[in-house]
Amino acid sequence: MGRRPHGSKRLGRQFARRRLRRTDAQTFKNIEATLKEAGASVKDIVTMTVFLADSRYTTRMTELRTEILGQDFPASAAITVTGFADPTMLIEIQGIAVVD
Repeated sequence: MGRRPHGSKRLGRQFARRRLRRTDAQTFKNIEATLKEAGASVKDIVTMTVFLADSRYTTRMTELRTEILGQDFPASAAITVTGFADPTMLIEIQGIAVVD
């Protein structure tokens, strides 16, 4: 079994109430950077859970996930939450990647 770098360290923070389009794009960039530090890439993600502040953002997040990960994206779930510990957050993504 390969190493499992977890990618939830710096995913959805530091964003004021901007449009989700920029926020979720930056969140995925943060995931890519975290995985790169661990010697992995988004292609190594085997599962992800997306937490959204508003269910209206689900379609946009799904579109962006497909743009970044392609049609063959990992198992995932989108969960709408009533809020985050940081009230300025709109999205948090937890991902698990496996690297040989």
